Amino acid sequence: MQPFDDVASTMTSTRAGQRREGAEPRADRCQDHDQQQQQQQNDQQLHSKQPQQATQQQTDSQSESNQQRKLRMRGTRGGVRRRGPGGPRVLSPPLNSSQAMAPSLGCITSVRRDAWGGAVEARPDRQRFEDSMAGISSEISQLRSAMKCLDVQIARHCGCDDEEFEQRKASLKDRLDLAAKALLKLDKLREQLLRGEDDELLEEGRKRAELKKLKAAVGFADEDEIDEQISVLEGRMWEQQLSLAEEKSLLNEIASLGRKKCEVLLHREMEANLRGDDQIVSDRLALFSRHMEEQQEAKQKAAQQYRLLIEERQLSLADLPCTAERQACGERLEACLRRQSRLREAFQRQEHEVEAYQAGLQQIQRQESLEANRREQLRTRREAEVLRQREREERLERHHQDQTHKEDALLKRRLEEKARREEKASEADKSAGVEHEVLPKEPPHFAEFRLLEQTRKYCQTLIPKKADNSVEKKPVQYNNPEGSFVIVPKEERAEDYLVTPSKPRRHEGKVNKRPMSSRLKKSRLEGNQVLMLTPLSLRLFEA
Repeated sequence: MQPFDDVASTMTSTRAGQRREGAEPRADRCQDHDQQQQQQQNDQQLHSKQPQQATQQQTDSQSESNQQRKLRMRGTRGGVRRRGPGGPRVLSPPLNSSQAMAPSLGCITSVRRDAWGGAVEARPDRQRFEDSMAGISSEISQLRSAMKCLDVQIARHCGCDDEEFEQRKASLKDRLDLAAKALLKLDKLREQLLRGEDDELLEEGRKRAELKKLKAAVGFADEDEIDEQISVLEGRMWEQQLSLAEEKSLLNEIASLGRKKCEVLLHREMEANLRGDDQIVSDRLALFSRHMEEQQEAKQKAAQQYRLLIEERQLSLADLPCTAERQACGERLEACLRRQSRLREAFQRQEHEVEAYQAGLQQIQRQESLEANRREQLRTRREAEVLRQREREERLERHHQDQTHKEDALLKRRLEEKARREEKASEADKSAGVEHEVLPKEPPHFAEFRLLEQTRKYCQTLIPKKADNSVEKKPVQYNNPEGSFVIVPKEERAEDYLVTPSKPRRHEGKVNKRPMSSRLKKSRLEGNQVLMLTPLSLRLFEA
């Protein structure tokens, strides 16, 4: 097991080495950088035996490696300030050394290098740290046991038990703490009272507000107003002649005024019992002052007793030989505790630095992955845009060719139509002189139509004809005098209707089924029956 002094010396030497590494000249840093580049070239030569990828992928990987090397070179030049998780900003050692991110204990178990030759993991040796902490803890336990033995010897020499002294001391401290807390509480209450935030002040204000609402609901300030209103209502009852309902309403109003009078008296008593703000503040301040004086006296008495106890203890231990030894043990114990805390803090800080470094590497890897994805998406979009542009150009070219073909076909049709018209015009000019000599051309299927027409006419000749015995009638000329009319025979004239025939009734032609009520009632249609004019009816009208 390594003693703590050796560990402390190792920590000092490691930190000094780190400072020397951080303050090394620029030539050394450039030499380290050249060595890293040489190591990277060797690694590339070793990996060159693998199958070659596409040219675009090689270019992307080379640019990514250059960017990563630049980021690594930024971290290797001198110390880089990093912030551990939950810890202060610390100066991390250079990343180009074999002890990159090495803990202050100088106990690195393994160093794993990344693709650029930098150390990516340099965790402190936890086993060595635990061994050092166990050694310090054993030393602390030995010192505590020695101090306990010395306390027993001192208690025997003084004739009093050390536990009894500690109990008395703790009780006096508790009394002092209680008195101090009470004083702080009273001071806070006093400040709240002066600000107007005291509970009693707020309660009195709430009571006054409620009383104000009750008085506003009653509507009268004192009993004289209520008595005057009651006398007015009684005078109305004596002087005016009222109905029974009006008298009852006046009596109810007088009774309600009597109840309000009792409420006014009660409100006056409540207002008399209320206290003003000044009175409450003065009473509460006096109470707080009295309590504060009591607590101050109790605190002074406990402090005096505590001082006397400490002085008595010091006088009893002044001439003892064990006192100096116990004091030395206590100093050594405090030093061991401080070293233990420093060792633990150094170990935790170095772990935080390693975690921060690894988190930074992961962040760089994520950024590189995002950048690669972005470049891939950009390349894909560029290719898609080029493809779309090519398709658009092809579409435009096809459209242009189609338009050209359509225009050529239209021009050709127009030329053919023009030639056809010219040919027809020339033929018409040639045939204009001999048009009467040329028979018209028969339409299609004209022979069949002609044969059918001949067949129809032949069949009509075979059908027997009806005899036509009709005699042509000549119109009769009537020479009747003015103001008279001639009645033509019935067979020679049509029936005249004065009114358009209407739809027959529902029970017409069914006399037996027609109800009696419908027989008696004469509808409007019965008065407007159709009148048919005959020669007999006209003679009756003439008579």
